[in-house]
Amino acid sequence: GMGVVLLPVLFTALVRWQQQGYALAAPGEPRPGAVAIVALHLALVFGAALTLAVAVHGLIANLGTVAGVAAGLALVAAALAPGGPVHRIARALGFAQVTRKEQGSGAFQPA
Repeated sequence: GMGVVLLPVLFTALVRWQQQGYALAAPGEPRPGAVAIVALHLALVFGAALTLAVAVHGLIANLGTVAGVAAGLALVAAALAPGGPVHRIARALGFAQVTRKEQGSGAFQPA
């Protein structure tokens, strides 16, 4: 019931926020359309986060606590590593990979 009202509002806000961020991005970064933004964010939530949670649960349940946690950490590290599925989705959304040199002090520095 409420999803019929809330999901379009959520997706509209998500797309607007993402597109406002693109205005601040460097030229040449990917800028997917509205449908792609929603699809990529859903892929992050359901395709990456939920799948990893279920997979790690399965590893812990089948291998035991210590071995399952170790295998789960390796699986999560592989998913988050450059070239991994989470990294590919983030790049498709236009999230630039920030290097340590670009990060600076972490304090806000106006342009």
